[in-house]
Amino acid sequence: MTHAIALALVTAGCVVVAASALGAATVRGDLFVRLHFLTPVTSIGVPLLSVGLCVESGNAWIIAEVLLIMAMLFVAGPMLETATARAAAQRRGLIDSEQPQ
Repeated sequence: MTHAIALALVTAGCVVVAASALGAATVRGDLFVRLHFLTPVTSIGVPLLSVGLCVESGNAWIIAEVLLIMAMLFVAGPMLETATARAAAQRRGLIDSEQPQ
C-alpha cells in the first residue's frame, strides 16, 4: 500500500514539474510571466516528490536528508524567483536600482 501512495505522490510531483516547464517554455510573454510558471516547481512539485520519496524509503536518515533539501528549496525557491524578477526590473528600468522593498 505504501508503494502505491509513494508512486502517486512522485507521479503528481513529476506532473507539476513537467507542466510548469512546458508552460514556461510555451507561454508568450516576457520573463515576468515565465517566472510565474516556475513557482509551482518549488512550492508544489518538490514537496510532492520529497514526500513520495520519504514514504518509499522508510530509512530515517534518508527521510531527514530529503526533507532538509525540500525545506531549503521550499524556502529559497520563491526568494530566488523574486530576486530574479527584481534584477530584471532594475535592468529594464522599471524600478529604481536603489529602491528597497
